[in-house]
Amino acid sequence: MKLGIVFKCNKAAHICDKSQYAESTLAERFFMRMHQWMCSICRDHSNENSKLTETLHKADIQLYPQEKKEILRQRIQQEIWK
Repeated sequence: MKLGIVFKCNKAAHICDKSQYAESTLAERFFMRMHQWMCSICRDHSNENSKLTETLHKADIQLYPQEKKEILRQRIQQEIWK
């Protein structure tokens, strides 16, 4: 049931994604919730998005430091040019 009551599903999905990172406004979240109340597809998307975000937070992924990335890039370039 794809109802574009408040706004279209693609906009609701975008706001849902923004909400996961606290980048949406209060009004956007309100209209997104209204849309999700009527649209099961967007409601499912929101649930899956929440599960994915929670899983990534639990994973505690460590990023490779930028300085080490640059050193690695330089070494690769040196090997390529040999």
